[in-house]
Amino acid sequence: MYWRDHNPPHLHAFYQGHEALFEIETGEVIAGSLPATARRIVGD
Repeated sequence: MYWRDHNPPHLHAFYQGHEALFEIETGEVIAGSLPATARRIVGD
């Protein structure tokens, strides 16, 4: 983890040229977007 990164704690997901940031606690997309198939993979 990057301790100086901005809040909330999140992860970056990349898929075929798309990028989304997911809040770790809730699993919600807080920025960007992914196709539905890739989004389901991240959410499981």
